[in-house]
Amino acid sequence: MKMSHYRILIERLKVTDLDISLDMIGVHGATPWDVAAAARTLPPDIRTTLVTLIMMIYRDKYGPEE
Repeated sequence: MKMSHYRILIERLKVTDLDISLDMIGVHGATPWDVAAAARTLPPDIRTTLVTLIMMIYRDKYGPEE
């Protein structure tokens, strides 16, 4: 399969590369506690960036706080 075909499939299915990778190793769903546990292993500046990214995605999906 060409990479361009893979990218089109990913976009059409509305999944991410991470979704595919986790499914391939049998991980089904992550809880907020899983994310928090993984984040604790990151350096503080990277952890801050991760939280910022999560909040950006949340606000994009659900709108700004009122």
